[in-house]
Amino acid sequence: MQIIFKIVNFFVKIQIIVFFVCSFISCEKPVDIDLKDEGGTVSVLSFIQPDSAFKISCSKSVSILSSNNYQFVNNCKLIIYKNNRLYINLRFPDDTIMAMWNDLRFQTNDTLVLQIVENNITVATAITIIPDVIPFFNIDTTTVFRTDDLGNKTENIELAFDINNPDYGSEFFQLVIENVVTEINGEDTIFSSEIVDYSKSDLIFYKSGQGVSSLGEIDFKGLFSTNDILSNVYRIKISLPKKSLAVSENVNTTFLIVKLYHLSDDCFFYIRSRIIANYYDGVPIFDPIKIHSNVVGGLGVFCGSSCFTDTLNISN
Repeated sequence: MQIIFKIVNFFVKIQIIVFFVCSFISCEKPVDIDLKDEGGTVSVLSFIQPDSAFKISCSKSVSILSSNNYQFVNNCKLIIYKNNRLYINLRFPDDTIMAMWNDLRFQTNDTLVLQIVENNITVATAITIIPDVIPFFNIDTTTVFRTDDLGNKTENIELAFDINNPDYGSEFFQLVIENVVTEINGEDTIFSSEIVDYSKSDLIFYKSGQGVSSLGEIDFKGLFSTNDILSNVYRIKISLPKKSLAVSENVNTTFLIVKLYHLSDDCFFYIRSRIIANYYDGVPIFDPIKIHSNVVGGLGVFCGSSCFTDTLNISN
């Protein structure tokens, strides 16, 4: 029995010695992996407005392991069809992601088709229409003082106006309020502007399926649609606290510029999806947020919009 134990003990010692020897003489050999840093899907971003310069961003996506955020599209052409006819053939500049043509303008009701050609191969297409300008009218402003539960008084500007419900189906809009001030600084007059956050308690901002998420209320930046407007005319009412406006003793004049954007459906759903994605950024949810795109064969959006504006003087 002792002989068997000694034999087993001998082999155990041999295995231990072999293990340590192999550990000391072993080495690591680096393995190089050739990751191809080739561009992937074409990404397009272009918001077209009537009588404005044509601007477009165009690039290619890259691998998640790439050190670059994007890749240039080179040897690329933009072919644009307007109202079912070939309109123009543009050369997209190499080694850049943004291009602009100041003398290239479009009008409302133009239907545009974009073809992106790289190395003589059509890699992506998109189609959009530039909507009509929809005016608002019967605009009224009033100043209202409100008292909260703690007895604090706030001065609010109540703004109301009418909008026609177009007869040709569901339409999409965005209401933007811009605060523009002229400030006197010695002998200089300084102009500045900023977007104003206003109360979106009007039901039209909720009937567009914007509602409330599981994490709270999402601000959709004034997006709404006419899906649930049952009358020919709808009166929109909003409120904004006067303290949020740039009003001080140095301010000479304060204006509110009311902008009503008439959006193509792709423009509306792209902006809406980006707002939702930004809202959930960093939140571990089950499904990723899909950004709306109308680019066939690529990513991004090629869309049209128009804008009606009115200016209100709210200086003290």
